[in-house]
Amino acid sequence: MNNASVNLVLDSNLRLLTEHLGRICKLLEMQPLQLELHGQLLELHKRAKLAERRLRIRFSRGLLSLEPVSDASAVEGRTASPLPGVDPDSPALRPCVEAARALENFFRSFGLAEEAEIYRKLRFDLSALAKEQESLGRSGSGAPAGRGPAASLTSGSRRVSAALVSCPLYFILDESLCENRDPLRLAMDALAGGVQIMQLRFKQLSSARLLDLARRLKPLCAERGCILIINDRLDIALLAEADGLHIGDDDPPLPDIRSLAPQLLVGVTARKPQNALRAQEQGADYVACGALFGSPTKPAVTVVGLRTLQQVVTAVQIPVVGIGGVTLDNCHSVLESGALGFCSISPFLNTRKPLRSLVQDFLRRATYGDARSAGTVHETVDTL
Repeated sequence: MNNASVNLVLDSNLRLLTEHLGRICKLLEMQPLQLELHGQLLELHKRAKLAERRLRIRFSRGLLSLEPVSDASAVEGRTASPLPGVDPDSPALRPCVEAARALENFFRSFGLAEEAEIYRKLRFDLSALAKEQESLGRSGSGAPAGRGPAASLTSGSRRVSAALVSCPLYFILDESLCENRDPLRLAMDALAGGVQIMQLRFKQLSSARLLDLARRLKPLCAERGCILIINDRLDIALLAEADGLHIGDDDPPLPDIRSLAPQLLVGVTARKPQNALRAQEQGADYVACGALFGSPTKPAVTVVGLRTLQQVVTAVQIPVVGIGGVTLDNCHSVLESGALGFCSISPFLNTRKPLRSLVQDFLRRATYGDARSAGTVHETVDTL
């Protein structure tokens, strides 16, 4: 691929993303049923324009160079061609999603990890809105057909989505991790590594000690902008003023929880598409699907596999997190199946590696799928 072709790929996808997204914002501006979507798209349009402006300035000043990380043929095989033109009067978001994907792959091919990460985040956010837009279009109203108003993304769902896009590792502070380690120290290490959602799951701790731990965790998470979720215990979540609650099959019904604590984010474990859809209809902000693989922390649990995960992702609009047996070697496949995030406990058990470093290993594997680019990923990614 010569320099002219490289520049064409870059320029055409940058322009398609910002210009078509801008046109969609104009088209939706006067549609009352789409005003909420319009507001979200305006924010994404600002991010895309800012990212493009920064890139063009940095290239013009020689601060970035497109030196392939491998031979030219490999680069050509991994970067996307310029996308065909789209109808300027079409409000469809899919061309924008594909342009963001093309830019993500483009920068990754040249070893520009920070730039690839910017467009990965844009792609995830655009993809979530594209699913919501398509669902609205199928029903011809302000809510997806047959699913009620809870099917469109809630503010809680969007908050979870943003956190998982920033860091797909949904971290569970489990008592199995803390047999010989201070849970607060582990939490601080996880936060330093970039975790944006943390669930507190201590089933054997007394209510008084669990509440004390939750109350001490809350300011640590708040300082880092991390969502604090309490497993099972609605009373602890309310008393500690946590951000959310995660419930399973044996917990109180979701509608009852919603009536008692409408301010809480609520996540639900769902092993089948129909269960995930029911949770969405009842107001869940996200679902966790698993076990995807065999897990040493829950050896008796049923393994549902990645195919079921894909079916769950297709069935709902709210974020999906993959759980059960997730490791460094398979976490990328969970994201490729459509989940926005994954939980992992076993790799953090009995390891000599600092927890912060292991969290960052997961972020690298989640982005690249293997360790080939581990040395090129910045420990802190600049967000727009």
